[in-house]
Amino acid sequence: MYQNPLPNFRANMLTCIGLSLVFLACESKPGAEKNNSSLEVEQKEVKLVSEVCDENANRCATFEVDYPILKGNFPAIGKINDSIEYYVAYGMDLNAEGRVKGSSIQDIAKAFVSEYETYVKDQTAEGNAEYITTWFMECDALVSYESPKAVSITFNKYSFAGGAHPNTYTIMRNYDLKTGKVIELKDIVTDMKKLKTLVEKEFRSVRELSPTENLSDAGYFWDGSFELSENFSLDSRGLQFIYNAYEVAAYAAGPTEVFMPWSELEGIIRKELIE
Repeated sequence: MYQNPLPNFRANMLTCIGLSLVFLACESKPGAEKNNSSLEVEQKEVKLVSEVCDENANRCATFEVDYPILKGNFPAIGKINDSIEYYVAYGMDLNAEGRVKGSSIQDIAKAFVSEYETYVKDQTAEGNAEYITTWFMECDALVSYESPKAVSITFNKYSFAGGAHPNTYTIMRNYDLKTGKVIELKDIVTDMKKLKTLVEKEFRSVRELSPTENLSDAGYFWDGSFELSENFSLDSRGLQFIYNAYEVAAYAAGPTEVFMPWSELEGIIRKELIE
């Protein structure tokens, strides 16, 4: 069955213990030019690396995030920025359950690099230095769509902290600029049943599956029933959906992107937040 994208992202992660690190950069830089002149976007970067990187490039931990800070005369701009920081941090904190609530992205970065320092020290002491690998934690977030009433943020995440392979993940969130509320499908779609049918048809097309082929037998949606993803983004051309690796298929299958143009959704879309 379809798995919610947020809890899965922390799979294969370890526990954090504090040690030393080198702080490289925490700076803001102008964002890309946007269509909505009332909304300004400033990209903020936080980057830290472990001290051991200077000694051996193959034994290195890096934490790097780049995300937008929104500015403008909108009542809920602060609420939206808080939510953006939340989704940047989510899944990046290896010890989220044990850390004090409200930890900043900088705190999480320090904890990640510190855990790596501990990992290197322990592996070396146990005679396993040859098995030490590099770690990285990255999040590249950007404004992917905006209108006078709404803005969409896409969070692309990449991580490796041991295990069989790196993790790659995309989270998409859409915000009402007036209320700061996360826009859900039910807020803009009048007929969810029809939308599900249309998205399933396109999903099968993308994955080259016949209309009647059993999804479970083909390696998707393990219980055989198609489910609509809430991981979507508004777009000037339509709705963009993504099913991340592990959510509906094995890791080797990779993510599945499904794009639905507005022309195919005519009659089931509320256009108030889009136009």
